[in-house]
Amino acid sequence: MEKGKRMKLFKKVEKEKVKGLYQDSKNAIRQHLWLELLFMVILALIVSSAVFLIVSHVIYSTDIGKRVFVSYEDSRDYVKKYMLEKMAQINEFTTEERDKDELESEIRSILSSDDFDSNYIDSSQNYLVDGTGKIMYQQGVVESLNLVKVIQNANNNEYSAERDKFIAIYPVIINNEVCYIYNESTLQPFSYGEFTDIGNILAFIAATAIFIVIIFRMTRDKIAYIEYLTSCLGEISKGNLDYKIEVVGSDELARVARSITHMEDELKYQIEAQIKTEKSKNELVTNVAHDLRTPLTSIIGYIGLVKTKCYKSEQEADKYLDIAYNKSEKLKVIIEDLFELTKLHQGNITLKKSEVSLSNLLNQLVEELMPLASDKGIEIESYIDSHQTSVYVDATKMSRVFENLIENAIKYCEANEVIYIELKSTPNTIYVVVSNPTKEVSEEEIEKFFERFYRADQS
Repeated sequence: MEKGKRMKLFKKVEKEKVKGLYQDSKNAIRQHLWLELLFMVILALIVSSAVFLIVSHVIYSTDIGKRVFVSYEDSRDYVKKYMLEKMAQINEFTTEERDKDELESEIRSILSSDDFDSNYIDSSQNYLVDGTGKIMYQQGVVESLNLVKVIQNANNNEYSAERDKFIAIYPVIINNEVCYIYNESTLQPFSYGEFTDIGNILAFIAATAIFIVIIFRMTRDKIAYIEYLTSCLGEISKGNLDYKIEVVGSDELARVARSITHMEDELKYQIEAQIKTEKSKNELVTNVAHDLRTPLTSIIGYIGLVKTKCYKSEQEADKYLDIAYNKSEKLKVIIEDLFELTKLHQGNITLKKSEVSLSNLLNQLVEELMPLASDKGIEIESYIDSHQTSVYVDATKMSRVFENLIENAIKYCEANEVIYIELKSTPNTIYVVVSNPTKEVSEEEIEKFFERFYRADQS
């Protein structure tokens, strides 16, 4: 019982191994297009070879392609052999001294014997003639034969179209005299059948047709998918980046489809980013133009007053010039900021880093901006941790960052509200938080808070 259980368990394990190997091979083939094509070709070759063998066997087992022909060669060979034996018998018999009557009787006996096989010869006549053509023995009624003509007939018979006729002449020695045996025979035909190449040709045509059909059927889906990908690329090339591509399978074509989809998403993202950038640039130009126009208008206005002497006293003229100068300074700062932004876009900014205490930097900025907040009735509360706040940064650029954050908090904070500024440090990170209360903001606007040049109030 234990042995039987072990055998069953062993067979089950082996079956699972074979099943796992088959599944792994199947997955491997599906993941590589060249393996799929190789498998298709091998399968098509095996099936087409089997079809070739079956068709050729069926054809050769019937009379299809079989050719029947008639031949006299076997009968001709038989008569040649038969006459050579007769000639040998006569030559052997005449080597001994014998009575003339006895000799003639024996030769007649040899030549007149009807021991030939009727399967090969229908009829046969023998003649024995001397050197002058005189007939010494015959099975007919001819008195003499023309030896020259007989020899010519024998030679011509070898190449005659009458293949059922046999004519030959054989020399024999009788009483030291050269004589000739002349034979005329009518041959029996033999029918033979042989197979032509039509069987192999038909089998090859059938195997080729099966091979083409199998390859076509097995590659049809792949060809259709390639055509589908081609049409998808055509749609994408027209600018339709929302065109969805269906991924089928896991081979190279599927990876191509996924790559095209990824490329489509990347192109779409880059185009959208480019559109947003162009929009931001346009907004930036509009905002900069507005920011430049305001101080420039004041400068032109006050200088115009001084130029046209529209002032009451020299002190008032100096005041107008001071205002115009201050506006010019502000205009210079705006232009420098614009130039700095241009360099930032071009990647030409060089940071001058040094060790800076962020706590001291923030405390200084809070003191400088406190009057601006007081003018709007806004209070600034700061919670700045002075422990381990030294960082290696560009002090000027970092000061501008925090200054912009605090100025924006003051600018967009309602009167009589509080702005909170907090700095805290951990062993690896320093956090700076600038927060201010504002009116209710939509989720869409929150997502755009860190977009460059975005303003909630587009006006």
